[in-house]
Amino acid sequence: MSPAATIKLLDDGVQPDRRRGRGATQPPRRSVRSAWGRTGLLLKKQVPNILSLSRIPLGVLFFLLFRAGSPAADYTALVILVSLATDVADGFLARRLGVLSEAGKWLDAFSDFVFFLFVYLSFHLGGIMPLALLVLFFAREVVMYSLVRPLSRARGLEVGARPAGKVKTALQSVGTLAVAVMSALAAHGIIAADAYRRAALGVLVLLIAASVLSLYWYVVPLFGAGGGARGPSGAGGRTPGAKR
Repeated sequence: MSPAATIKLLDDGVQPDRRRGRGATQPPRRSVRSAWGRTGLLLKKQVPNILSLSRIPLGVLFFLLFRAGSPAADYTALVILVSLATDVADGFLARRLGVLSEAGKWLDAFSDFVFFLFVYLSFHLGGIMPLALLVLFFAREVVMYSLVRPLSRARGLEVGARPAGKVKTALQSVGTLAVAVMSALAAHGIIAADAYRRAALGVLVLLIAASVLSLYWYVVPLFGAGGGARGPSGAGGRTPGAKR
C-alpha cells in the first residue's frame, strides 16, 4: 500500500491490516482503559450516596450492639462517630465531585432519620428514653417528609438542610454519643446507674426539643412571600455550604 493510501485510511479512522493482504482494513480498536475509566467515574459519583446510605446499616448495628449489653454495647460510641464521619464526608464529596442533586439531599436526610430512629429505639427499649420522646421524634420526621418537604418543593424552596437542621443533626450526634459513653461507664460501675439515667434523660429531652423546634425554620418560609432559600429552580440556587 502506498504511503498516500495509508495516510488516507488513517484519516478515515481505519487501520491497514497487512496480514490480510494489500489494502485490507480493520475497524479501530476500542480502548479498554477508556471504558474502565468511564465506569470508574460513574462509580465515583455514587460514593456520596453510598456514604449516606451506609448510615442505615450503621443504625441497625448500633441497635444490635446496644441491646446485646456490655461489652458489645461499649462499641456503640464508635458507631456514632463513624456515622458522623459519613455525614460530613458525603456532603463534602458531593460538592467536590459536582454531583449535588435532589436525590442526594433526600438520601442524606432520610439516612440521618433512620440512623437516629434506631438509636432512640435502643434507648427506649433500654429504659432510658420515655415513649413520649420517641413519639415526638418520629412525629417530627413524619411532618417533615409528608408535609414540609413536598410543600417546599412545590413552591420552589430549598429542600436541603437549613442551618437549624444542621445544628439539630450535630446536637443529636454529640448528645447520643454522650449517652452511649455514659451507658458504657455505668455498665462498668464507673458512674452510678441512677445518675446515668437522670443525666441521659436530660440530654434526650434537650435533643428532642431541639429537633422539634428546628421545624420552625422550615415551616415559616412556606408562609412567607417568596421567602427562604430557593432551590435549583429558584433564583438563588444552592448555597455552597449547605448539606446535600
